[in-house]
Amino acid sequence: MAWAPPPSPDAATNEVIWCSERDNWGHLYLYDFKTGALKHRITSGDGPVLQMVWHDERTRTVWLQAQDREPGEHLYFRHYYRVGLDGTCGTPLTPVGGDHTVQLPPSGRSHRRAASSSMPTRSRTSSRRSC
Repeated sequence: MAWAPPPSPDAATNEVIWCSERDNWGHLYLYDFKTGALKHRITSGDGPVLQMVWHDERTRTVWLQAQDREPGEHLYFRHYYRVGLDGTCGTPLTPVGGDHTVQLPPSGRSHRRAASSSMPTRSRTSSRRSC
């Protein structure tokens, strides 16, 4: 799991997002920063979360990179997802098959993605939360 920079608490909620391999896969968890108590798990399932790439405090969502989540694809292919901090609304941001990279502008309002399988593709997509 890559963190850059290390996670810091949300000033308004005193919550912190943390990655743990407590079930043998890297997943995201939401903790109360003041007490250290686990509030709940954000991600679940087979396959590790590799990187948290965006945290939108206003919509309480995170964008993450994960592997081995899409049935029938190579286990090392990377895909990106948007997930609510409550663990709901797991939305794939890279629904096309293949290995993906994503570039986010500082605003987080849109993203560029590139997929590589047999023929590289590029697209630009709005990042507005749909659920």
